[in-house]
Amino acid sequence: MKIRAVIVLALFCLVALKSEAYDFAIRLNYGDSIYFTIIDRKDNLVKVTAPLDFGIDRYPGRAKPSGILSIPSSVTYNGVRYIVTTIGTRAFSQCTGITAIILPRTLKTIEAYAFYNCTGIRGRIYIGEGIETIGTSAFYGCNGITEVSFNAINCTQMGSSMSSTVFGNCSSLRRIEIGDKVTSIPDYAFCGVDAISTSVEFPVTLKKIGAYSFAYCTDIPDMLFIPDSVQEIGNNAFYHCHSLTKVRIGRKVAKIGEYAFAKCIMLSEVIVDAFTPPAITSTSFSEISDNVKFSIPCVAQDNYKTIWEWESKSPFKTFGECEFTISATLTDTNSGVVVGVGNYKYGEQVSLVVAPAAGYGFEGWSDGNNDNPRQFTANDNLSVTANMRQSGTIFIRDTAYRVDTFYRGGIKVVHDTVELNDIATSIKDVPEVTYTPGTKRVTWQLRKGETVESVAVYSPQGECVYSGNGKRGYVDMKRFETGSYIIKIETFNRVIRARFFMSSMNGYSSDESATKTKRKQTQSRNVIKDAVQKTIDIFL
Repeated sequence: MKIRAVIVLALFCLVALKSEAYDFAIRLNYGDSIYFTIIDRKDNLVKVTAPLDFGIDRYPGRAKPSGILSIPSSVTYNGVRYIVTTIGTRAFSQCTGITAIILPRTLKTIEAYAFYNCTGIRGRIYIGEGIETIGTSAFYGCNGITEVSFNAINCTQMGSSMSSTVFGNCSSLRRIEIGDKVTSIPDYAFCGVDAISTSVEFPVTLKKIGAYSFAYCTDIPDMLFIPDSVQEIGNNAFYHCHSLTKVRIGRKVAKIGEYAFAKCIMLSEVIVDAFTPPAITSTSFSEISDNVKFSIPCVAQDNYKTIWEWESKSPFKTFGECEFTISATLTDTNSGVVVGVGNYKYGEQVSLVVAPAAGYGFEGWSDGNNDNPRQFTANDNLSVTANMRQSGTIFIRDTAYRVDTFYRGGIKVVHDTVELNDIATSIKDVPEVTYTPGTKRVTWQLRKGETVESVAVYSPQGECVYSGNGKRGYVDMKRFETGSYIIKIETFNRVIRARFFMSSMNGYSSDESATKTKRKQTQSRNVIKDAVQKTIDIFL
C-alpha cells in the first residue's frame, strides 16, 4: 500500500510539474507578472505564455494582467537576455481586466486564442510590421476593439477558416486601416467582422486582397475603392457584403476570383478602370441584382466585348475620353512623309500612308506590320516608325500633281513637277499604268497570265466616276472634267492603284484656253491639296 501511495504521489507531482507552462516569470514595472517559455536557447528566443497550459482558468491563484498591457521586446533572466517573438496559445485568454495592449516590435507570431474574450480591451489595436502569423480566434470576442491598424508587411496567415476568424465577434470593430507598406492582405484576415461600417482604407502599395479576407462583412461601407496597385482579388474576398453598393476597381487588377463579389445584394455599380479586362469567372459577380451597371474605359470596349464573362455583363457604361493619338516617324527624315497621323475617336478608321521621296522605298513598320496603306480602327494609342531604304528606280504609283506648266492646244498630261504624297515602290512590282492625252484613255499592262476582275476610277473627292470589268483594257476619260483621278484595278491576287492628271482645252481659242487652263490649274491645286487625305481613304 505504501508503495502504491508513493507511485500515485509521484505521478501527481509529475502532472503538476507538466502543468506549469512557463520557464520563468518577470514582474513588470507596473506590477503585473508575465510568464515566458524559452523556445530557442541558441538564439535566446522566448514566447509569452499563461502559467498553466490547460484548463479554462490558466491563472489559478495568480493575478491576471489588467489595465494597459505593455509586452517588452526583451527580458533578462539569470543574466541572459531573451528576445520576445511570440505570444503563445491562450496566453491572455479571458483576461477581461486588460484595457489596452502594446505589442513589441520584435513580435512575429500571435498564436491561437491569445487574447480570446478579452472584453475589456478598448479602442485601437496596432498590428506591427514584423508580425508574420496570427492564429485562429486570436482576438475573438474582444467586443471593445473599435479599430485595427494592420501594418504586417510579411503576414501570410490569419486564421484558417470562416469559423475561426481572428476578429470574430468583435462587435464594435468599425474601421480597418491597412498600412502603407502592406502588399498583401492574408486569407480570412477580417472575415466575419460584420460591424465594419466606417471605412476600409487600402494603401497604394497593396497588390493582393486574400481569399475570404472581408467575406461576411455585412455592414462594410457602401462605397469601396480598390487602388490601381491591386493585381489580384481573391476568391470570396467580399462575399456576402450586403451593404456594398458601389465598387471601383483599379487599373492593374488582373484577376478577380470566384465568388469575389457574390451575394453583394445591394450592389448597383461596378467601375473597372483596367484597360485589359481582368480574368474573372462566371461566379465572380454571381447572385447580385440584374440591374447592376458595369462601367469600363471607353477606349477598352473592344477588349471587354471579346471575353464572354465580361460581354455577358453588357451593355456597358463607358467613361473617359474616347480619343487616341496615332503618331509615326521615319527612320530617315529625308526619305519621305507619313500621312494620316493625328488624333482619332474610338471606332474611327485610320489610314497611315508612307510616301517615299525619290530614291527611297518603304520596308515596313517598326512593330512588324508591313501594310502601306496601313488601315485599322482606332481603339488604342499607336506610335510607330516607318523603316525606309534607299532604292534605285522608283515608279510613282500614287502621286498628287502640282500644275506648274501651261499648255496650248490639245490634251496634255501635266506632270512637270511631282509632289510625293502617297506611295512609291520598286518598278518591278508595279504594272504599267498609262494615260494617253490624244485619246484620253487610261490603259494598263499586267503580268503574264494575270486577269482583271474589276476597274474603278475615283475623283479627287473620293467619288467613284467609273466602274467596269476591264475587259476592254482601257477606260475612256473623254467626258470627265480636268483634274486628278485615281484608277483602281483589281486582279485575282492584288489591287493596283495609280493616279493620273487630265487637262482638257478642246473647244477654246488659244487665249481662252490659256485663261481657262490657268484658272483650272489654280482650282486643281486647291482641290488636290484639300483632297489628298480623302483620296487616301479610298485605298480599301
